[in-house]
Amino acid sequence: MANMSLLQVALTRGPPANRRDNRWSTNRREAVVRVFPRPKLTPNDEQNEEFYRVEVLLQVPWRTEEEAKGGFATWKEAFQANNLAPRRDRDIHALAAAAAAELRAEEAAERAQFEDPVFEGEEDDGLEEWMVAARMGAHGRVEQVELGRREVDLSYDWHASSDAYGDIAKLRTFVADSKAEHVEAPRERVLPDIVYSAEQQTVLNLLQSQIDSVLHPDPNARPVPKRVIIQGKAGSGKSTVIDKMMAMIVEAFGLEAVKLMAYTGVAALNIGGETINSCLKIPVQVGDYPEMNAEALRKFQDAMAPVRFLIVDEYSMVGSKLLGYMERRCRDGKPDCDDPFGGCFVYLVGDIRQLPPVGDPVLYPPLPAPWHNRAARQPVSPEVTRGRMAFASFQKSVILPVSQRQADDTLREFLDRLSVGNTTNADFARLSERFLLNVPVAEREAFRDALHIYWTRVEVMEHNIKRLVDLQTPVARIPARHHGPGAANGTTDAAGGLDRVLYLSKGARVMLRSNLWLKAGLVNGALGTVVDIIYRKKPSKASVQAVPRFEGESILLYLYVSECFFIS
Repeated sequence: MANMSLLQVALTRGPPANRRDNRWSTNRREAVVRVFPRPKLTPNDEQNEEFYRVEVLLQVPWRTEEEAKGGFATWKEAFQANNLAPRRDRDIHALAAAAAAELRAEEAAERAQFEDPVFEGEEDDGLEEWMVAARMGAHGRVEQVELGRREVDLSYDWHASSDAYGDIAKLRTFVADSKAEHVEAPRERVLPDIVYSAEQQTVLNLLQSQIDSVLHPDPNARPVPKRVIIQGKAGSGKSTVIDKMMAMIVEAFGLEAVKLMAYTGVAALNIGGETINSCLKIPVQVGDYPEMNAEALRKFQDAMAPVRFLIVDEYSMVGSKLLGYMERRCRDGKPDCDDPFGGCFVYLVGDIRQLPPVGDPVLYPPLPAPWHNRAARQPVSPEVTRGRMAFASFQKSVILPVSQRQADDTLREFLDRLSVGNTTNADFARLSERFLLNVPVAEREAFRDALHIYWTRVEVMEHNIKRLVDLQTPVARIPARHHGPGAANGTTDAAGGLDRVLYLSKGARVMLRSNLWLKAGLVNGALGTVVDIIYRKKPSKASVQAVPRFEGESILLYLYVSECFFIS
């Protein structure tokens, strides 16, 4: 019983029959378990910590609460890391009726989504595909069969390769176990033997003056700027400057004195840093400012104690609210300092004309709305105001004007005009040469495996289905497992991007939608190829996992993804 959770014990075990017998008996059938208190899941994530705490303590084996939490800052993080799903804790008398109603609702939703209507005279459901086609005659039309339900899909032995991957139960914790066993070697930054441009040298000279102000403080010296923006378009040498800055800071103070971060996992991976959310302990989905509990705050302050420099790459994707939270979190980490960002030297690096933030107002204030257009003049929240005030506190900016990697003057000038929305008719004429209809068929094939971007999800689904069919291999149809009444009718958006049905095939290209393991390159946006799909038993009632291979020869065994959401 050492490896059993409280819920498993309550369901399957009974207490000793008498005081002299310490052995627990095994129930003939599962007991009905009722839990008190029963905190509810609410739309306000900040009020859900007690709910996640109860769920983790019930569903995860533990000896102490600290062990159950697993070192995570919040109970929600522990809940998600263990791939838990909310229990259905209902009234005993309504349990059977609710389960039956839910099953009927799921079956009805499944039929409505994937089964064609049956008209009078259609009695071919029991026949195989070739029989139906033969009865139609020479001019008949064979209806498209859903992927995963074709004869080639149903007859394929998905269980054949399951023994090659060992204990399937261990795949649930494969990534977590691999991260725990991984010993990370310090990233070696190889500095190029180059002559820095005048603008790059300006940044490095400024950094050296900041380092000197810490190592050799002079009360009579002029204060050095503590918050700096490095603005430069693609290819202007920003990454080269970051590498040199990191080398200078590490040489002066050690690696623990600098935090290098970016908004996305891909950007953080490229510079050898962390994501902003991970580094500063800011949840990705956040409403109001996420306060830290006492224990998490103590650990964060210990980690921030030696930090003197913050370098943020791709800052155009940082919105006003997030920057305000970053500034406030730095103050949390350094409570003895009243300066912005806890007194740290801060560098924002990137191109403000590139990707804007998503769901967060931009750092710079927008153009004022016309006096007669009251609808366009919307109030600004305090969080946004705080972020813009933090952005306004930056004291110096350095522009890297020259693109070191772009030798085509015409293209470079076009990109400059495009970045400010000032394109010309000549620019459009040049771009039209690359429209799909104007590209030779042979050249189109070279882009067959390229990432395609569409306006609607329907177009995305049609493209993905077509590519699966083109592989000419069996396709696994993997329906989602729904927990709770109404979950089967939830939208993809409400379920965090999870579809009701997933279609996969060996050789299919897949993309990660979350940051699983930054240092191994398993980040949001990483592309891989499915090399195997395994069912433990018969596909209709079995656990299933895909085995994708991502770039760099790393293999991820992934069992399932869970998401909690609300049905209104």
